[in-house]
Amino acid sequence: MTPGRSTEPEAPPIGGVRTALGVLIFGGTGVVLLHDWFGLGGAWLDEIAAGGLYDAVVVAAGIACLLRSRTPGAARAAWIFLGAGILSWGLGEVYWTVYIDSDPTAPYPSLADALFIALYPLAYVGLALLVRARTHELEWRLWTDGLIAALGTAALGAAFVFDFVADHTTGTPLEVATSLAYPL
Repeated sequence: MTPGRSTEPEAPPIGGVRTALGVLIFGGTGVVLLHDWFGLGGAWLDEIAAGGLYDAVVVAAGIACLLRSRTPGAARAAWIFLGAGILSWGLGEVYWTVYIDSDPTAPYPSLADALFIALYPLAYVGLALLVRARTHELEWRLWTDGLIAALGTAALGAAFVFDFVADHTTGTPLEVATSLAYPL
């Protein structure tokens, strides 16, 4: 055993998959941004950039996080939750593109909404686990500061955003609950 090296076994190699995902994520994001901000590609790129390419980038990001979870260590569970959350969002985007975007009579809420909303609890758990795995001794005062900041932000959101959405939302109880879940 070499000094300074981890005794944990390494995950099996995944070859060019990481490279392909990196090219898709960074290249696809660049194309979408250049198209949206500067009109790169003109009108013929509208559907590709807003649909398939965007969806592929989000799904690839979720897969990249899940691949990261293959590496043994304390953050493994965090990467699983983060990957599952992003993949849920990505699958919601794919469902939206295929079934909802071109349908003027699409249902609301739809499966896409459930997949979008699933991102939040999965990401919260993943981020909490990642913080726990990366901080060995975090002083309780810092946790208290973080809790105060989170509660203050939630209070501002409840005071301004949530009440506005609640006052302007109509429909069935399920439609109202879905509309309120997004800002919540």
